[in-house]
Amino acid sequence: MIKKTSRPSRAAARRKAGYDWLSKLRCPACGHGALAALAPRPGDWGAWGVPGLRCPKCRGTYPVEKGGILRMIPRGDYSRYAYWEKLHGGVAVGELAALYKKRFAFGDPFLLAYYAMPRLARRLGWKAEESLELGCQWGSNSLALRRLGVTETVWLLDISVTALKGSMAFFKFFGVTPYAMQAEIHRLPFKDASIDLTLSGGLYEHFVGDEQVQVVEENLRVSRRVLCQVPESSAAYWTFRRVYSAYKGGWPFGFEEPLSWGRLKALFARGPFRMAGRDWHDLVSAARMVVGDRRAWARVVTARPFFFYLFRHDAVIAVERTAPGGPASGA
Repeated sequence: MIKKTSRPSRAAARRKAGYDWLSKLRCPACGHGALAALAPRPGDWGAWGVPGLRCPKCRGTYPVEKGGILRMIPRGDYSRYAYWEKLHGGVAVGELAALYKKRFAFGDPFLLAYYAMPRLARRLGWKAEESLELGCQWGSNSLALRRLGVTETVWLLDISVTALKGSMAFFKFFGVTPYAMQAEIHRLPFKDASIDLTLSGGLYEHFVGDEQVQVVEENLRVSRRVLCQVPESSAAYWTFRRVYSAYKGGWPFGFEEPLSWGRLKALFARGPFRMAGRDWHDLVSAARMVVGDRRAWARVVTARPFFFYLFRHDAVIAVERTAPGGPASGA
């Protein structure tokens, strides 16, 4: 008698092939955690390798646009985000990539004097299996983390398809194919504690009150570790904002309410999360990078004396989960 062998499941095949991205996702409409990939067909589906996903519970479908952007977003009114589509449409990807290719050839010490999130992650000894950047814009924070050895597999998430298309073109210059996804941060399409490291740079200052708490809770829900960088309500921030607004004829980054350090810590270091570290980004280091992009002599000095703290513009926090997945509130 010939023993019949069963065919391996799609999940087993994915695990054998390598990175099991599908096991991290859930339906953003109904929360079902066993999504199915649509049958493969020829096309440029980016890192996903399939033309879309389907939820067997609510029967929702989520297509992958040619070029590799997964539209993981339920139907709804997203007109409040129209400003960001317009803003991201003005990015010259080729010029941006040329700048970063030159910059990323600089030595690690000079880069770490400028990039606060990779600096903090390296100080903590963090090395992530994957990273997910929320509100990614063109994904430069993720690219910096990858360049400086903090992460390897990159996920990018934004509400703006224009931003995601720009980020895909931007990453192509560096030979990197990210998992790019359009999704809504109030209802992230990920299972609890499914992402090793989430990060955001310049996101939560665009929300206030209960809504700000809600979107941070959702960030924490899907994460094992988190890096967050936001404008800090400091004398340096407000001085820079007034001067730059006068120069531009208005603040060009939409509604923005900087956070105090106390507020940032209260938002992130709670429930099953503990604070792992903090840092800051300052205007002096930023000015030094601008000069360093053009002049080699400026890249010789990498020190960050403590008085740079007086010129801090952004606050950076790192938190990590101390208990298994579940609500960020710990309730």
